[in-house]
Amino acid sequence: MKKILLLVLLVQYVAFTLPAQNNECGTPDISENEYMALPWYGDEDDTFLNNFYDSLENAMGNPAARGVVQDVWWRIPVQFWIYRVNANTPGGTDPLPTEVDIQTLMDDANEAFRNNGIKIQFYLDCYEYVNNVAGITVNGFGQESLLANAYRRVGAINVHVVDNIPGAAGKFNILYNAIFIRREISFTQNDAQTFSHELGHCFGLLHTHFGAGVPCLREPVTRGRKVTLCPNGPGYTKRCNWTGDLLCDTPADPEMNNINAPGCTYTQGETDHYGDTYVPDTRNYMAVGNRGCRNNFSSGQIKWMYWWLKNVQVPLSSGANWYIVSNNTAFDIYEPDNWDITARAIAIGEVQEHSFFGAAPGNCDDTADWLRFQYPASGSSGLLRLEIRDVDTPNPVDEINVYLQNVNGTAGAQLTNLTTTVLTGMRIVELTCATLTPGQQYLVEITRDQNNIGKYEVALIDIAASLPISGPSLVCTNGSTFMLNNVPVGVQVTWQATPANLFQTSSGTLPTGVNTLILNAANNNVSGQGTLTFTINSNCGNQLQVERTIWVGLTQYLYFSASYSQSQGILLSTPYVGGGATAQWSVNGVQHAGFDIFVQPLCIDYTNIPLEISLTVENQCDLKTVCTQYILKCPPSPLLTNMGSCGGGGGEEPEFHEEYQYSVSPNPTNQLLSISVITNSDSRKTSESSTTESKSVTTIQSIALTDINGFIKYSRQYSNGPTKAEIDVSDLRKGVYMLRVSNGKHIEIHRVIID
Repeated sequence: MKKILLLVLLVQYVAFTLPAQNNECGTPDISENEYMALPWYGDEDDTFLNNFYDSLENAMGNPAARGVVQDVWWRIPVQFWIYRVNANTPGGTDPLPTEVDIQTLMDDANEAFRNNGIKIQFYLDCYEYVNNVAGITVNGFGQESLLANAYRRVGAINVHVVDNIPGAAGKFNILYNAIFIRREISFTQNDAQTFSHELGHCFGLLHTHFGAGVPCLREPVTRGRKVTLCPNGPGYTKRCNWTGDLLCDTPADPEMNNINAPGCTYTQGETDHYGDTYVPDTRNYMAVGNRGCRNNFSSGQIKWMYWWLKNVQVPLSSGANWYIVSNNTAFDIYEPDNWDITARAIAIGEVQEHSFFGAAPGNCDDTADWLRFQYPASGSSGLLRLEIRDVDTPNPVDEINVYLQNVNGTAGAQLTNLTTTVLTGMRIVELTCATLTPGQQYLVEITRDQNNIGKYEVALIDIAASLPISGPSLVCTNGSTFMLNNVPVGVQVTWQATPANLFQTSSGTLPTGVNTLILNAANNNVSGQGTLTFTINSNCGNQLQVERTIWVGLTQYLYFSASYSQSQGILLSTPYVGGGATAQWSVNGVQHAGFDIFVQPLCIDYTNIPLEISLTVENQCDLKTVCTQYILKCPPSPLLTNMGSCGGGGGEEPEFHEEYQYSVSPNPTNQLLSISVITNSDSRKTSESSTTESKSVTTIQSIALTDINGFIKYSRQYSNGPTKAEIDVSDLRKGVYMLRVSNGKHIEIHRVIID
């Protein structure tokens, strides 16, 4: 009985006919001999393809991070032949594909390979319309072969676009290495997946359901070993290496054609010969489930395609030089974009990298790249700039032309009154409301220098987002130069520096064509935080303002506060000064850096400890130093007493205060922070005693709020010395901040929480 069963299985195995084709793919499966001749047939350890891939990666190198210009191992040209009756009669039932439809096919193929990390990129070599009635409906291998032999470009993947392939939407002819597809699959992104599927066949891949109609070739669900009497891998074998598509990393597929499952989920519940339920991958490109679901090739399929490309397709390409060599021009992900109808969209604020690569003569010559954009109706300054930047030397760009876009996507009237500026490494086209209409779509044609090919970068910029002010963060009396970058040609720029008392001149208008300004501090005795504002009249009904915060001078006077706690030691603090200033302390000869520091003098007996504290603050404008002597009285009642100035110190006498002179409330807060002088009617406990003491009236001369890293979030100086002030902190992030309040002699530090 076993002999009879084995004989029946063997006859079925040797004499099997190929499974019936579904209505998507008409590619015939390979023969039994071809199947068994694959080097990884029965390779249960998956060593062949893994070792091949490792050797390939060592030989080809690992491409760098993939960007818009792809670093790949192979770049492969694709030639389209589009059959019709004649120029006036397409024949068949579907319209002829246009450049946009070809772009759809190429995009799907490149995205399918790129998104799966496959180091292969396709580019359009050319397309041609062929007047041949025999190519309207292609029925049978013989007719395919006649067309594939008559129309082919050596060294390219040849794609024949016909109106009808009875019983299929696509097919691969292995004899002439040609792909046949119906016109209809180029009309939508989902249908274009059929083209990517046929490319998989072009690189040797089988359907994931291969052998589903033959018992000994029907792949079981399990990825492990099973006992079988089949002649292909008899005994206890890993069946996924002997059956189906010979890849164990693609789930077994019972052939999903004509199922039309809702969505992308397979729910038929079919079981294999061992009783296990099939769970096929509806998203694999080599499956034939619903179009639009597919998005992946498995690792094994990718390695298979590399092997087939290197060992089968490259020899067939007859010197096409698909390999990437050091002097090959990169192809960007926007190809094909060589016609107005296929212009690629670019958004405001986006930067793209494009390339020219030459290509075949005729209507496919890569002489121009096309982009499209919409001039905004709102939400923009009205001043746009198109920047074409060099990537390769010499620059491959020749001219930049802008056109109205017609409703059908073609180029309309050319705009001839645009301002173009040529700079080193960059060309600039100004796009303003004076020449463009809000809401209108426009096309940009970037033509190629006929003597050069290579890469370039293009950016569409809103001027309001690209007007940085360059210059120092510090202004001294000898002046600092500031530049407003990317100013449009011919616009008027005014400027203002506030507060006015910090500067020799605080406002003005820049001459036309000038974008630099020299600011001078009023004198050596002024200091503080200021703001420089440039205002541009856009001539589009609005104004653009750009601000830069700067620091003026060093400080009019230098002072610090000192307080002592048993747990932390002495806290020394001085106001933060901008403009890159540094603070250096010396405590009895020991150096410390920072605007707020803690020092730990020993205070363990009942003696008085003399301290000499000096502070030096400097930036590029100035340098100031103060020096003061203190006595630290040790337990039982530690007290830090100011003894006055010490020798060698310049500047102002520092002042020491043991208790607060200002109240800060509410704390925590997330809206307004109020600072007020503590009056005679107020009382406050000192840090060293529980007694209450009346306070003398003082004023507020300056306020500074910094984050924990010392960066100023708010700063203000008062000329009239108020007794109350408020800070709006609603825009600040949650966290801990340091508030410094001064009356000109005394500085007080409060810890503020923003919640």
